[in-house]
Amino acid sequence: MNESSPALSSPAPIGRPGIDWAGDGALGGPAEERPAESAAPNPVSAPLRLRAAGFAIDFAILLVLALIVLPVVTVIAGVDTTAPAAEVEQEIEDLYPLLYVILAVIQFGYSLLWNSIGWSPGKRVVGLRTVNRQGQRPGLLLGMRRSAGLMINVFGLGYLWAFVDREKRTWHDHIGRTWVVRVDSEGRSGRR
Repeated sequence: MNESSPALSSPAPIGRPGIDWAGDGALGGPAEERPAESAAPNPVSAPLRLRAAGFAIDFAILLVLALIVLPVVTVIAGVDTTAPAAEVEQEIEDLYPLLYVILAVIQFGYSLLWNSIGWSPGKRVVGLRTVNRQGQRPGLLLGMRRSAGLMINVFGLGYLWAFVDREKRTWHDHIGRTWVVRVDSEGRSGRR
């Protein structure tokens, strides 16, 4: 039989299972010195202007959510809107701690959802994606880390860090071990 026949040839191997036969010393011979390969190159961070545009869209969505939720909370809390204005203001001020907690929960939930799957509505609109080192969606654990990093963003310093970071990553990118990258027309994330 002809071994070069396409019908009888075996499919190309996927990966390299087993021992590396190129002289790694595993079979008792001398090991060859080869440069260590990293698991995957770091993704290339997206331009800050695109990240800012995506952030602005997500911020607008969070603002709309807050404008929907906060009046509902004040009604559920029993604020008497027929009382004099000063009295209504005082009742709402008394609710501030609860309102801050609710807003923080909404922001964390929004961030956790989108950081785990690797994109948010704002990032999707401007063609960005959040990825791990291998260029894949971050998943729940890295999404939680990134979301926690967002919550400790003191005075916006975490965002400003991207202007001095050599990889243009924010604090929450570093904490979450993630990169925000451009997505090409076929949906693949940018790589080095």
